[in-house]
Amino acid sequence: AAKKSADKMYNRIMITHLLMDESKSDRVGGAVGFNMRTGNYHVFKAKAVIVAAGGASHIFKPRAVGEGMGRTWYAPWSNGSAYALPIMAGAKMTQMENRIVLTRFKDGYGPVGAYFLHLKTYTENGYGENYEKKWYEETKKLVGEYIDHVPVPTCLRNHAFIEEVKAGRGPIHMVTKEAFQDPHMETVGWENFLGMTVGQAVVWASQNIDPKYTNPELTTSEPYVMGSHATCSGAWVSGPEDISPSDYFWGYNRMTSVNGLFGAGDTVGGSAHKFSSGSFTEGRLAAKAAVKYVNDMRNEEIKVISSIFFNPELSLKTGNFSKLKPNKQDLISIKKGKAYFNKIKSLDHVQALVVKEGKILAKEGREGTKNMLAKLKKNSDGILIKLPKKKQDLRMDLPTIGIQTIKDCKKYGLKGIVLKSKKNIFLDKSKSIEFANKNKIFILIK
Repeated sequence: AAKKSADKMYNRIMITHLLMDESKSDRVGGAVGFNMRTGNYHVFKAKAVIVAAGGASHIFKPRAVGEGMGRTWYAPWSNGSAYALPIMAGAKMTQMENRIVLTRFKDGYGPVGAYFLHLKTYTENGYGENYEKKWYEETKKLVGEYIDHVPVPTCLRNHAFIEEVKAGRGPIHMVTKEAFQDPHMETVGWENFLGMTVGQAVVWASQNIDPKYTNPELTTSEPYVMGSHATCSGAWVSGPEDISPSDYFWGYNRMTSVNGLFGAGDTVGGSAHKFSSGSFTEGRLAAKAAVKYVNDMRNEEIKVISSIFFNPELSLKTGNFSKLKPNKQDLISIKKGKAYFNKIKSLDHVQALVVKEGKILAKEGREGTKNMLAKLKKNSDGILIKLPKKKQDLRMDLPTIGIQTIKDCKKYGLKGIVLKSKKNIFLDKSKSIEFANKNKIFILIK
């Protein structure tokens, strides 16, 4: 669906910040981020943004050891951006204090729910006792009739597990030997892991554990923050128009308290147990609502803040940042180049040129800086000037250089680079300056 509707798709972009609309403080205006392969800095201007990133996996150290060292249940790349992005944009959050601690098969983190539901297995303590009934009365005092649901809710089963371990009657094992005597049940049991957590089957094989003859040990996972599973953590969003009370609906389904900012999956709080299919469905709901929002906003313009507002470290202040400094003739050439930039129109493609002895040797076209430099003769002894145009929109598409640009300057014999203070994006600054000093190239920020 995305491929059919989008003019262009961008993959492997790590979004670091959301841009806000300058004309309306509580309205989103886009997003900025880096390409994880190339390091290129991307600025997206948008009337609506849907955050559907993952929750937080690695807040706590994984408990898996041995063959399963470092194994986590949730994706290791779920770094909490589902929550960080809305929080930094000012969105109201809910139930962020919650954590989910899961019961899992030891070391491989294989899930246990399918075994409890499909194979009707149960757990026993270190004494071989089915201990869950021991905690019935105490748990009922805490949660009331909730304990009488069939099957026993996962959180209450986990509660009994933890209390039994605290009482010194661990380790806890799942009784699989009974169910696995049935060939059909045995097949279902193995298919669950071969199709969902093959790592668990590998761990058992490495330890010579066959659930048909050995009851495997269970453990509890480290805590996670996963709004789509059980923690309910995430942004407070508007509900659907047809069934939500007035306090729970403010215009568009799945929109956060920030206008134009929508969420789905782990991003949305107060709606646990969505899992994969529910998060997918929520994504469709958010997309449809976002399209309606954009259509309703068709006559409004957004004005986003500068693309380096959140990343001031990407630019440099005025000064010379290399050991080599430009001479008098270089300064005359630089003045000539700057004068050219002041004359060109804002829609012109030129963001870079090369000057030497007061003459312009090359101008950047549609093909970019790299191709412009490739047209130079070796040992050109010119100066690369890369500046924004006089009337350029500085909120996006700022002239950008990095270590590769410096290497290209060395390749074609350029003696220096000139940038505009706080108006250029400078990637890999430390490496670039070190390379420039080593190869006697000056870096001047005007």
